[in-house]
Amino acid sequence: MTQTRSDEPLHQRVTSGEADLDELRGRLATWLAGREEVDEAAGVEVGQVSRPESSGMSNISVLFDATWTPADSQERHSAQLVARMCPQDDSFPVFPVYDLAKQFEVMRVVGEQTDLPVPRVRWLELDPAVLGTPFLVMDRATGQAPVDNPPYVFDGWLVEMDPEQRREFQRESVAALAAIHQIARPAELVPSFSPARARAPCVPMWTSSVPTTNGPPARMACGSR
Repeated sequence: MTQTRSDEPLHQRVTSGEADLDELRGRLATWLAGREEVDEAAGVEVGQVSRPESSGMSNISVLFDATWTPADSQERHSAQLVARMCPQDDSFPVFPVYDLAKQFEVMRVVGEQTDLPVPRVRWLELDPAVLGTPFLVMDRATGQAPVDNPPYVFDGWLVEMDPEQRREFQRESVAALAAIHQIARPAELVPSFSPARARAPCVPMWTSSVPTTNGPPARMACGSR
């Protein structure tokens, strides 16, 4: 079988219209000013909103700077932030269930219980009316991360590593996983991890249709046996 090669470039930049980003900026400013832990009277400033040049497939991220005054303080705070937004309902799902609240709690606990470089999570907003989909806000972290656009297995700094760099990357990755698994009593820190709320294992975790000999395609999902 002969494979054809698409003329489309491997790296396709994810973009959004300026009008959309300007609207997001206004909505973020209004939302932040309305939070009870923020002094609305002191004023909130949200800088230019942008999207990362490269991105993953599991969520939408927007970058912005913000300045505000906490309700219990006179000191102005400024931070470079990221809003991680749930994927739209009509997008192709990467996960069977996108549990943003659990993501927020896991990142918070890992940040508090380990010295791993986890961004500080600040706010969780589950009301889709604010930005059109639930989102969390966290501090922006600097560094390199494998991305899905372009696919990191085909292009980018990970593929370009020499063997020793890859070994170091592997060691650091395993060490990070080991540090996470050393957190004591995780179910007490993240209640959704408790056995009573756990679902059947996702083996296999398929969300695509599985052909059958008779009738409509079957659906395989988390909890399927």
